Amino acid sequence: MSAGDWFDIPLCDRRWAVGLIAVWSPRDGVAAYFFREPGADRRPPALARLRPGDADLIAIVSGVRLRSGQWPRLGPAIDWTPERWPLPKFGHIDPISGIGRLATYDPNHLDRPPRYEVVDAETAMGFPPDGLYGAEAVVRILESNTMTFPVRARPVRRPPRPADG
Repeated sequence: MSAGDWFDIPLCDRRWAVGLIAVWSPRDGVAAYFFREPGADRRPPALARLRPGDADLIAIVSGVRLRSGQWPRLGPAIDWTPERWPLPKFGHIDPISGIGRLATYDPNHLDRPPRYEVVDAETAMGFPPDGLYGAEAVVRILESNTMTFPVRARPVRRPPRPADG
């Protein structure tokens, strides 16, 4: 496996999703674009119609299922370039303060802490959610028929404090 490879993700009820590896760092994690139910033909030439903006989820995930073959390789993407499938910034909203942050990861070291930039919550919600996903979390997100993609963190609204008196 390497950056630019398509891979299969088996879902429940004989459904499938596919992923495209944007950054391959098997020890540290894998940044990938995920697509729910891409159609009957999951060969790379047929998948060439998919674009980054079509992704149902963009995430950094554990590479365990890729290394083990549980998420089998389909083959290299046609005309793949890192510029076309970049490692995006990821958004995070602190659940207590509601402050937004954008996380920028080093593509050579996905295991290192990202650089953060403080932004408003609305801006953070416009980016893929920050965090390292386990394979099972990715499968559950892709199987969900009710979840809005990509997953967005929402700030927690605290009730006003009672007036002292």
